[in-house]
Amino acid sequence: MGDLREFVAGGLGGVVGITVCQPLDMIKVRLQSSGKVFGRQRSNIQIMASIAKKEALSSLWKGMSVPLYSNALQNAFVFHAYSQAVKALASGERESGSPPLGTVFASGCIAGAAQALITTPVEHVKIRSQMQRAKPGSVGYVTPRTIVAHLARRQGFRGVFSGLAATVLRDTPSYGVYFFLYDFTRELMTPNSRQTGSDGPLHHLLAGGVAGVGAWASIYPVDVVKTRIQASELGTKRSFLECAREIHRENGVS
Repeated sequence: MGDLREFVAGGLGGVVGITVCQPLDMIKVRLQSSGKVFGRQRSNIQIMASIAKKEALSSLWKGMSVPLYSNALQNAFVFHAYSQAVKALASGERESGSPPLGTVFASGCIAGAAQALITTPVEHVKIRSQMQRAKPGSVGYVTPRTIVAHLARRQGFRGVFSGLAATVLRDTPSYGVYFFLYDFTRELMTPNSRQTGSDGPLHHLLAGGVAGVGAWASIYPVDVVKTRIQASELGTKRSFLECAREIHRENGVS
C-alpha cells in the first residue's frame, strides 16, 4: 500500500510540476534550438511575452500532453530501476541501513541511462511541438500524435528515437548526481536520517531542491546540444560534436 501511495503522490506531483514549469521549458527549448531566434530579446520575461503575443498565451504549454501522459510511467520506471540497481550493487554489503553514497550515485546513473528509452521519444515529440509557430488548435498546428506518425513514416524507429545517445549522455550522470545530492543533503541536515527516517517533509523538500539544481547544473551544456539535435530538420543527420561546435561558433560557451 505504501508503494502505491508513493506512486500516486509522485504522479500527481509530476503533473503539477510539468504544468507549472512548461512555460519555462518552452523558453528553454526556443533558446537552445537557436540562439538567434529572438534577436536581442534575451530575458525570459521578454521571450515569454513575445510568444504569448505572437502565438497566443496557450502556446506556452505546447507539447505538454506528451510528458504529462508519460510522467507516471517514467517516474515508476526510474525508481524501480534505481531500487533494483541498489539491491544489485549493495548485495555484498551489510543488509541493514542505507547504501553508501557511492552506491547511490552509481544506481542513479544506471536508472538514468535506462529511463532514456522513455525520455528520448517523449522529449523529441515535445520539442518538435514547441518549435511550431502556429497557434494550438489552428489549421497549421500539428498535434503530437501527428508528429509521431510523421517521424515514424519518414524515418522509422530511428526517427522517433533521434537524440537517444545525447539523452543517455545527459541522463546517466544527472540522475546519479540527483540521487547522491538528495541523500547527501538529508544527511547533512539531519545525521543518520537515511537510516532512521527522522527528517521531516521540509528537509525532503530542501534536499529535493538542492538535488534538482545540482543535477541540472551538472549536465546543462549536454541538454543544449540534445535539444539542437532533436530540433533539427527531418532527414538531417547531426552528430553530438557537430552540434556542440555549431553552438560554440554562434554563442561561445555562454
